[in-house]
Amino acid sequence: MTKYGNRLKELREREGYSQQELADLLNITRSSIGMYEQGRRQPNFELSEALADLFNVPLDYLLARTPYAPIHLREDESKLLEYYNKLNSEGRKYLMNNAELATMKSDFLRDTTQDIGVAG
Repeated sequence: MTKYGNRLKELREREGYSQQELADLLNITRSSIGMYEQGRRQPNFELSEALADLFNVPLDYLLARTPYAPIHLREDESKLLEYYNKLNSEGRKYLMNNAELATMKSDFLRDTTQDIGVAG
């Protein structure tokens, strides 16, 4: 697997997409995603740009030209972190326990097919 492939797979899994879901968002085949992740093919520049935009990372990170990706939080994630930082240790423990319980309930898990699309 190439660095590009590793990073693509890492970003895809971080966002909770299957290869098929990512392929559908980009209007390409699932096998293309698999080949990119395995390093058997390289996407063109436009597709690489779309992937970087989708995952909100610099293109240089996806191309493995820089070792790290800056963290970009969505507004709701930023607000949650702000609340978390205001809590004492008991409040943080309570929040973390409830977050864990919420992820165990399938009703609260996101539907990745409706959350995000590629901006055009």
